[in-house]
Amino acid sequence: MNSNNPQDMAKAYLDAWQQQWSQLAADPAWQQAAQQQFQQFAASMMSAVPSGSVQNIPPSANVKPDEPRPHSTSTAPELGAQLLAECFTRLARLEARVADLESRIST
Repeated sequence: MNSNNPQDMAKAYLDAWQQQWSQLAADPAWQQAAQQQFQQFAASMMSAVPSGSVQNIPPSANVKPDEPRPHSTSTAPELGAQLLAECFTRLARLEARVADLESRIST
């Protein structure tokens, strides 16, 4: 990258970031380590929640109560792939929104 153009630099950064996360997500050792860390974190968070209070948490506004949740039927690697795909989808939407905003500014 020889350009000092902020748009080129931002795109190169996001491309590198996406590539790095894709490589990490494909690494079984990293998947296992991340899963273990998440399980430890979840266990420590649940130990801080008073018993029985979890049932009082309202369902997510984005999930209908009768709609199955992705993590209820997926294995950890499948869920990781789903979350990564959602992340890439959201990133693509953000890139499109930024491009739209930039086009409005430059005109």
